[in-house]
Amino acid sequence: MSVFTYNELSSFLKNQLHKKQLKNPAYSLRSFARDLDVASSSLSDLMNSKAKGSKASLDKIFSNLKVSAFEETYLRLIHAAQYAIDESSKNEAIKEAQKIKDLLDIELLTEEQFLEVTSWITLAVIELLPIPPFNKSPFLMAEQLGIDQNQVQESLDSLIKNNLIYKSNEGLFCTHPNAQIFLSKMPNQVAKKLHEEIMKINMDTLWTTPPESRVNISTLLMIDEENIPQIQEEIQNFLIELINRQSKKPQKNKLYSLSLHLNPIKKGPTNEIH
Repeated sequence: MSVFTYNELSSFLKNQLHKKQLKNPAYSLRSFARDLDVASSSLSDLMNSKAKGSKASLDKIFSNLKVSAFEETYLRLIHAAQYAIDESSKNEAIKEAQKIKDLLDIELLTEEQFLEVTSWITLAVIELLPIPPFNKSPFLMAEQLGIDQNQVQESLDSLIKNNLIYKSNEGLFCTHPNAQIFLSKMPNQVAKKLHEEIMKINMDTLWTTPPESRVNISTLLMIDEENIPQIQEEIQNFLIELINRQSKKPQKNKLYSLSLHLNPIKKGPTNEIH
């Protein structure tokens, strides 16, 4: 069940507890509170809509549930609407939450448009835009990425054309909420093209950067194919937690690539393309 189908945070939390209990019948509310690092009484009040919950408790809950930043924003909005102090504040929170839900139903681009706009530079620009002074200087973006300024400008123009970013009245480049959906709805062929580009860059940096400035871990592992869905979920949760934790750090000064690959290994030719 998607996060965006809930109208109350309490219902979402009850469902999260229920899913854990289906896997482990002995899993209790106290166990859930322990894993979320909050008091069981506070969690119980929150789940039964008896209390709003403190900011500290909500921060811990969202962090430990490993929801994406986009999902967290939606959940905070519906929770704010439930406990709004007046009708105007409630309606405003509901309106903002609905905007997020509406975006999820948008087919942003055709596959051909995705192929045209998507590249590692696009991804890098979207990552750099929220960070001053990059959000007002294509030159600084190009310098950070080690590419020509014209390449950055072409990427910016394409992103603006496709309504993924915009330029404010103050001359700042800003990421449109559509950009989050753009990344999550990327077609398979486009994603493979992007992965290939990033892997090539990674190969270059493997030979040109000192070992202390990077992390490279590769191994081979025998696993049961039936466990693939569970492994995929664990990898996704790890990435979400790492990304969310780093996104909250105040200081960011260098762009890194982060890739996790779990692929079946069978050396030899194949005619089947997925």
